[in-house]
Amino acid sequence: CIICSCPHDDYDNGFAPCENKEARCCKCRVLVLVCNDCRQKVRCWGESDDTVIEFKMRLFCGKNGKDCVDEGNISENVETV
Repeated sequence: CIICSCPHDDYDNGFAPCENKEARCCKCRVLVLVCNDCRQKVRCWGESDDTVIEFKMRLFCGKNGKDCVDEGNISENVETV
């Protein structure tokens, strides 16, 4: 887990093959390994900004999930067709 460093190897936290359950960086959308306990405490890319989720820490792909390490591949630069 990128946040607590416990061993974890499931990108979608047991929800396969459901869509949009994986943990992705809020800035660049890269897949991030986050354990089930920590996943409940963070807001990932694509999750709504409702009042419950608003107070959760935004997840990024860098050290401890606090910063994005990508310097150009941000979702705002991509057009989905």
